[in-house]
Amino acid sequence: MRTEHPNIRLIDFAAGRLDAEDRERLERHLAECPECRDDLRSIEIGVDALRQPSHETIPRVYFTTILPRVRSRIAEGKPKPVLGWIVWSKLAFPFASLALIIGILFLSLGEEENGLERNPLRPVLQSVRADEAIDVLIDEAMKSSMMRPLDQVAAESVLNDRAQVKILHKALKEQPSALGGANDFSSSTLEYELSDLSNDQVNELLERLSEREIQ
Repeated sequence: MRTEHPNIRLIDFAAGRLDAEDRERLERHLAECPECRDDLRSIEIGVDALRQPSHETIPRVYFTTILPRVRSRIAEGKPKPVLGWIVWSKLAFPFASLALIIGILFLSLGEEENGLERNPLRPVLQSVRADEAIDVLIDEAMKSSMMRPLDQVAAESVLNDRAQVKILHKALKEQPSALGGANDFSSSTLEYELSDLSNDQVNELLERLSEREIQ
């Protein structure tokens, strides 16, 4: 029975962890006890099994030949990154923003040009002589408190002729009373000044221009 062998340490004996005195004592006991010998044999078989490698050593050819081929096959099967899509995704927003800004500028310029084309005074002023246009504009400025000061750049935007503009500018300077006694002229455009006229004033100005003899 096991109670007859309380001091026997078979596992430590098989592992070689006993000192010389304990080992000699256990060897004397094993020589007389077949049951302990059987137990020791079973323990030694288990220890030998545990000491065996858990797997076979992989041959070197696997790492030098087979594994590189497997990796190359896997890499060939993967989809290649679409470089063009990445580039376009990064450039799409700047291009879209630029196109939007250009579109807004074109729309604003188109609206401004359309607004000037709708001015009823533009075709009339372009069809009369410079002296006639000057006379009518000065007369209108003298009697209309709604007219703001006119300058050379403002008149040029409507008359489209530098010689006519110089004449108009000179006439306005010679008659400062037409502008309320002001000798300095603002930089507002003539189209904006004329847009301040009422419908009756515009009609009267057109009528006065049409009554003049145009040669």
